Amino acid sequence: MDREPPLLEIKFWGDYACFTRPEMKVERVSYPVMTPSAARGALEAIFWKPQIAWRVNEIHVLRPIEYASILRNEINDRQSERTARGGGGHSGGVVPVTTPPTAAPRGGHGG
Repeated sequence: MDREPPLLEIKFWGDYACFTRPEMKVERVSYPVMTPSAARGALEAIFWKPQIAWRVNEIHVLRPIEYASILRNEINDRQSERTARGGGGHSGGVVPVTTPPTAAPRGGHGG
């Protein structure tokens, strides 16, 4: 007689989350909800047992989903090897970086 495996309910939470859509490589666009593969990965990270194959049956959202635009540090101009080896004319400390004015939406407060 086959026995049903026991069910396990887990709550994941955090200030921000980004479940990146594979078709949006450059701009980080998040799925609105944790994907089943992300849930499996989180379970494997917490309860690491190679003998257990996790199967995600349901994902529930406990709070309204909010989005935030976060600026990323991207570089417009590539630095030459000569400038890099010479320190770029700077004696240390903060080096100025040219960044484009783009924002990346990320999912947040998912639950």
